[in-house]
Amino acid sequence: MRKFTIIIILILSVNLSFAQKKVKLKNYKASNEVTYKIGDQIKLTKGSRKDLKFESIRYGIFGGLDKDKLTPANQGVDLTILKIIKYEGYVGYNIVEFVVTGPTTTLTYNHYLDIEKAIKLCEIENCGKTFKNEKVIISSKKNENNSELTKYDKLRELKKLLDEGVLTEKEYQDEKKKILDSN
Repeated sequence: MRKFTIIIILILSVNLSFAQKKVKLKNYKASNEVTYKIGDQIKLTKGSRKDLKFESIRYGIFGGLDKDKLTPANQGVDLTILKIIKYEGYVGYNIVEFVVTGPTTTLTYNHYLDIEKAIKLCEIENCGKTFKNEKVIISSKKNENNSELTKYDKLRELKKLLDEGVLTEKEYQDEKKKILDSN
C-alpha cells in the first residue's frame, strides 16, 4: 500500500509540475507590432502548406488532425476575435491563441489561431512583410535580357507582391493604376 501511495504522489507531482496556466487577455501586442483586441478582425491571406491549407489555425481544442485545418477556400476571409488566451507552464509552450469565428460555414464554429505562428508563416495580413513608408519600386528592375521591364512585367511583379502579402489590396490597386497610367 505504501508503494502505491508513493507512486500516486509522484504521478500527481509530475502532472502538477507540467500543469498549464491559462490566462485570458483583453488585448495582445504581437511580434508584428499590432495590438489585437477582442472584437477585432484579422484577414487570412493564404495557407503556408504545400496543399495551401492553413497551419496556424485549427478547429476544436485538440484539432491537430489534417482534416481540422482550413482549406484554400478560406483565403481572404475576415476572422473575428472572440477570446485571447495565453497558455503558460509547459517548457517551451508559452503561446497566445485567439478564439476566432468567421462568416463562412466552415468557420461558424470557434477556431483557434496561434497568432505568432500565423505571423511567422504569413497566413494573415500585417504579418510583418508590409513595408510602411516605402514606395514599391518596380520600374528600376530589369528582365532577363537586361532591358527595362515592360508594363506587363511590372504588373506581374506587382501581383506577385500582392499574393505574397507584401502589399495590401489598396496598395496593389494604387500601384497598378500608376503603371497603367504611365503608358
